[in-house]
Amino acid sequence: MAQRKIIWSLKASDDLQTILEFYFQCNGNSIFPKKLLTEIDNIISFLPDHPKLGKTVNGGSYRVIIRGHYEIFYRYDNDSIVVVTIWDSRKNPENKSL
Repeated sequence: MAQRKIIWSLKASDDLQTILEFYFQCNGNSIFPKKLLTEIDNIISFLPDHPKLGKTVNGGSYRVIIRGHYEIFYRYDNDSIVVVTIWDSRKNPENKSL
């Protein structure tokens, strides 16, 4: 079987960009945003070979990997891993949506 392709949803891309920009603004430099981006990329790089790595949520439709304050929601099939959203768990949980 061919390796699954990683696909970022528009929402996940926007979420990640918002998180990285927040830390850039807070810190005035890109050191922590780059570190965080590398960490998230490393986690996601395992998913094509290990798609069941995350815990099932939402009745099994999605999976989540929790790393620090961040929850990476994704779903998968035989061909792809779709990163659905990245959630900062310090935000209001009522605003969380998949």
